[in-house]
Amino acid sequence: MWIFIVAIIAIVIIVKTKSKSEEVVEHVAAHGGMREKYNVLVERILSSHPNMAIITETKTFMDIGMNNPDGSSHFYFQQVSKNAVMIQYELKGDPTMPDFKIDWTFNDSYNQEIMLLQISADLERKMRMYE
Repeated sequence: MWIFIVAIIAIVIIVKTKSKSEEVVEHVAAHGGMREKYNVLVERILSSHPNMAIITETKTFMDIGMNNPDGSSHFYFQQVSKNAVMIQYELKGDPTMPDFKIDWTFNDSYNQEIMLLQISADLERKMRMYE
């Protein structure tokens, strides 16, 4: 009996999770995909350094970054719900400062120019810690 109840609960959880995931994919697709939905952020980040490139792009995730012998720098975008995007910056292997990550979560309809201001201010503050 308990196995049957646990199995039913597991099925319900899987169906609900899949349904939510499909809603997020459809939401992003309705806006032209990650690159189009976040075009202001994407273009600014790509233009911030000549070696920046889109490394990975899926229906709900994007990695914009650069890898070189002196380390790597990446911005990860993850559409976490129909109305929220999580952005993470990760710096690894830079000889002038320790590895670090910074995370932000924004409402996906928030002004991308303001998102950029927040991201820039936080990154600048973090980098100043290692001067």
